[in-house]
Formats: sequence, C-alpha cells, structure tokens
Amino acid sequence: MQFLTDDHVKLIYTDEGDGQPIIFLTGYSGIKEEWYFQRNFYVNHGYRVITVDWRNHGESARTGKNLTIKQLAADVNALSMYLKLDKVILIGHSMGASVIWAYQSQYGETHIAIIITIDESPKLTNDADWQSGVRNLNAQTMDFVLPTMMNQQMCMQPIDSKLRQLLAQQHESHFFDATLNAPLLANHALSDWRQTLADLSIPQLIVTGERSPIWQHDFCRYCEKIINDESRVVTINQVGHMPQIEVPEKFNEITLDFIQHKLGI
Repeated sequence: MQFLTDDHVKLIYTDEGDGQPIIFLTGYSGIKEEWYFQRNFYVNHGYRVITVDWRNHGESARTGKNLTIKQLAADVNALSMYLKLDKVILIGHSMGASVIWAYQSQYGETHIAIIITIDESPKLTNDADWQSGVRNLNAQTMDFVLPTMMNQQMCMQPIDSKLRQLLAQQHESHFFDATLNAPLLANHALSDWRQTLADLSIPQLIVTGERSPIWQHDFCRYCEKIINDESRVVTINQVGHMPQIEVPEKFNEITLDFIQHKLGI
C-alpha cells in the first residue's frame, strides 16, 4: 500500500488486522520488515498493525528534501490522518522513538493512547552537561562518529534465520544510501527531546537493551527520574540495540502486558 506525504513523497506501508491501531516505526536505515515477529503477534491479539518505510528507506521513494526528524513526524501524522486513526499506540525503535517524541511535540497527545520507545536516549550528542548520548559523540567528533556509527554490531543475540534472510533480501532490493541520508542522521543527532519526554502525560514504556553498543552511559536512569507515574523503564538482559528482533517473544510479552494494563484489558 502507498500514500503521499504532505510534501508529495510516496511512502509504502502495511495495514493488517482490526481493533485499536498500532504504528510501528523503525530506526535510521531500518525497514518495516524488522517488525516481522510483532506483526502477526499483535494482529492475533486483536490489534490493527501498521508498519511504514520512511522516505529513503525500504520500498519508499528516494528524495533529498525535508530530511529531518520533524518531517518524519509530519509523515506519521499524514499517514494517521490518511487512515483516519485515533487513539493510536506508537511503538518506535531508535530513531523511530525520536520521531514519536517529535510527533508529540508538534501535534500533542490527543490522538495517542500509549507510547513505547526502544533503546533510544532523548539526546544523542554529549556535552559538558550531558553524557548519556551515543558513545564518543560530541560536537567535535560528530564528523567522524556519525558516518561509522551504523557499522558496529547492533545485536548481541542471534537473529532468526528466516528473518535474517528476509531483511537481507529487502536491503539488497532496496539499497539504503547513507550519503543521501546523511542530513537526516545529522538532524537526528542534534535533536534534544528531554523536555518533551518530561512533559508527556500519557503512558510511555521505555525499553532498553542491557548490552546495547550505542549508548555511552545509562540514560534510562535519567528517564526514570523525569517520566510520569503512568510510565516505566524496562531493561532486557543480554540483548543489544534491537530487542524486538533479538528476543521477540520476550519483547512481545513485555509490551503487550504494558499495553493491556494501561488499556484496562
């Protein structure tokens, strides 16, 4: 399926099941197929599951315009309006989490029921007052760290062979151009969503990987101090940056339990 964003970029999405809608949002360079183990699980539990490829990602159109986190948030809003969704559950991995915070800051919480973010600090770039961003990333090292950040091993647990093959096929068919997307990564690195996170009044589950290679320090302790009483932080042991594909059964159990508890199911 496809739709056009407000600035006329074609995005490809999937839409399966009935019930309360969940939009799954991938990280930088990620593709919608990463939610393979979540799609059937949540459809079988009575939810409407929507996944989408960002501009310049997966099957969506390539463009050099409007490569910012706020524009991706606008794209999520456009998709939600196109599908006439309400009380959406937003689940975002890595950069997808930052897009959720950008969405909330631009459009408010009226149409959101629950937020789940996966292994993402609210501020990537470290400075004198903040040391919970990406390892070794600061204003002086940005030109070196950003281009190489995605080259490291993200997962600490073996990935299911069927999913690994699917992802490899999709990446081969739909090349990710890191040079074209460099402005998006830079904008992502310079964003600061700490105040947005502190201002949230709806429930948010923050999932982190105990062995994530991305983060310099334990940002989840900061998050625990500022989130509202309806929110919580959960760290999954022995996983890296992508718990949703490293230990999908555990991830699905944790997220579904949070969702059902907050919805009173």
